[in-house]
Amino acid sequence: MSGKFKLIVSDLHLSAGRVAEGNPLEDFVSDDEFAALLEQAAAESDERGADVELIFNGDTFEMLQVPHRDEFDPTAAYPPEAYHSSSEEDSVRKMEIIIGGHPRFFEALRRFLQVGPPRRSITFIKGNHDLNLHWKGVQGRIRRELDASGPRAPLLTFEERCISREGIYVEHGNQYAEIVDRVEDMEEPHDHDRPGQLALPPGSWFVMDVFNEIERERYWIDGVKPLTALLFYALAYDFPFAVWALAVLLRALPGLIREGPLDAQPTEAETWVRQLEDADRTAEMADRYRTDEAFRTAFNDQVLRLLAPPPDIPGAD
Repeated sequence: MSGKFKLIVSDLHLSAGRVAEGNPLEDFVSDDEFAALLEQAAAESDERGADVELIFNGDTFEMLQVPHRDEFDPTAAYPPEAYHSSSEEDSVRKMEIIIGGHPRFFEALRRFLQVGPPRRSITFIKGNHDLNLHWKGVQGRIRRELDASGPRAPLLTFEERCISREGIYVEHGNQYAEIVDRVEDMEEPHDHDRPGQLALPPGSWFVMDVFNEIERERYWIDGVKPLTALLFYALAYDFPFAVWALAVLLRALPGLIREGPLDAQPTEAETWVRQLEDADRTAEMADRYRTDEAFRTAFNDQVLRLLAPPPDIPGAD
């Protein structure tokens, strides 16, 4: 470990904390363990004289499960609208709540930073769940919490999409995942139809509008990844919930459900979504899905075609 080394972590999904006070939407309960990890890394860094860069590779913060409120009540069941805004001002509010819910985590980061020698730095790459890191106000709030100003300012950096230097390439990877998780432009993720807001992908809207409420009743669903896997499990064990969630998600996909005259001929996708929203058809489909293997296979194929087409990978044929 002489010279320098990288420590890369991903998908911590810190939200508002305060689990012991009743917040069911917090999945990161390892603040003390993470602090111990950084203490060990810092001790080895000092012992060996090795520079360390700690890289957070996306979704460090779960901005989709933190309301944009000045005060946070961990027992409150906030409506979807309380999570929707991704403006800079409201994103700072969310970051404030996250910091307040994880004091040990941020204290560990602050202690880890060191001008050196040896030098210890931190880099944040944003992901689809913490796209709000794009805002300078959010970055500034983190910088203040970590005392990363003056001589310590160069120790903390924020990358829009990836790191490509010193022989490594690090990217969160949502741009190569399911279409519901892809952002139109990771570098400049602004919503041109809603000035001042970020262009969140459909999967993010699904989390805020559906997932947050369902997780209060089905705590285990957050452990099922990716989203298509969750839907397939639900189709097998809770078909009515699955088709309802699927219809909501499909309607959130841009361009899938056409906007136009009411008398226009519906697309194949529109027709299918309407069937999913028809209670009588849903009961019929549930029975066929359970007993008819050919129908089940065709249904699953349709889900995959709409939700998980091949990613557009630059340079691929």
